[in-house]
Amino acid sequence: MKRHSNSGRSSRIPRVFARVAVAAAAGALFSSGCMQRETDPSEATPARPTSNASADGRGSSAPGTVVVFGEPLAAHTATAIEISTLSRVNRTSPRARPSIDLRLDALDAGGAPARLAGNLRVVVVAPGSDPETLVFEFPLRTVADANRRYDATLEQYLVRVEPDWQTPPAAGSTLEISVRLMPPAGQPLEAVGRIDW
Repeated sequence: MKRHSNSGRSSRIPRVFARVAVAAAAGALFSSGCMQRETDPSEATPARPTSNASADGRGSSAPGTVVVFGEPLAAHTATAIEISTLSRVNRTSPRARPSIDLRLDALDAGGAPARLAGNLRVVVVAPGSDPETLVFEFPLRTVADANRRYDATLEQYLVRVEPDWQTPPAAGSTLEISVRLMPPAGQPLEAVGRIDW
């Protein structure tokens, strides 16, 4: 008479319980806020111009930037940046100030999407406006800083700036945009582009 073995069945039971336990623990971590959620950079408050920055792009850090020791630093793998054609002027309401959604493609040597780290300076030049040149600073030193500006869906960085002109440029005029990233090591990365106001 042949005996039926339950050894295969009994060895599967602990594995099933282990999988259920891991799934439950992950769910508990996510719901308690211990796991980091992806941020949506399009929900960020627009940056205002920095008051003490010059337009030459030589600043080594963003004014008021504080790096807390122990925060993980962002990895820098890009060798080039480009201003995306998806960049646009954002006019949500006649009462609200317009902002500029500036999208940046960070690329490695092979042209694949890469990551940025360092200090990003954005210069907006609007001929005929007052002031004509506005400068914005974005720290991308830590993982949290970089992730706050990163759109994982499009694999682009999104920085939103809110120009503060006393005299705004004429409607339909062209804004000249330049960006300069000072990475933790290596040469700065630069890009220029234009956006219609």
